[in-house]
Amino acid sequence: MGNADNRRQFFEKFWWDNDWGLNDWFKRLISPDLLRPDPPGKLVRLDPPLRPPEAKQLWRKTRAEFLHALATCRRLRAELVDLAQTAETLRWCETRLPGIRDETIRVQRDLQSARKAVMAAREHLGQLLTEESTLNARLTALTAIKPSWVSRQLKSAAWRTHEASIRRLVDDLGEVADTVKAARINVTAATDEEERLAVSCAAIEASLKGMDVNSLAITTP
Repeated sequence: MGNADNRRQFFEKFWWDNDWGLNDWFKRLISPDLLRPDPPGKLVRLDPPLRPPEAKQLWRKTRAEFLHALATCRRLRAELVDLAQTAETLRWCETRLPGIRDETIRVQRDLQSARKAVMAAREHLGQLLTEESTLNARLTALTAIKPSWVSRQLKSAAWRTHEASIRRLVDDLGEVADTVKAARINVTAATDEEERLAVSCAAIEASLKGMDVNSLAITTP
């Protein structure tokens, strides 16, 4: 409005002008039946103030319209926030999906490999157990043969061959027992790895499925 004189002139025109000032209009709104010596201004004649019943009704109507508009604005704002969050979720899914799919393929292949490793470890253990059983059977059969007392006393060639065979079998059984022990450890380790990869694969597949469902829900109208 400029300097102080301009502001003062505006204030006087706005409130105290005889024709268009709001002072006279508000006085007649508050006290419509009060007799005044001055005639009504142009604003009062153009837009007469309502009497209290009509003014209250108009206020209630205007207030209701305002509250409705306010509720609409808040609803639209909430929808815009949801839309922004949905768009952010969609961008996140689109960014993460390729990596998750690649990771899923990698883990699935690792799981298949782990299952083959378990099968191979169990097969190897089975072969060793069969060998151990065979050696035990041979040892049992060999120890069942009793060289004669004379052969033992004279330590004949037959007795020495018999004793050497038993010692070799015992040594072989010791080596096989150590190998079986290592094979059992290998089976346990392979099984643990398979179970770990199975859990990891299930988790990443569930994550991928959830992301695919979210992406579909977001993009489906």
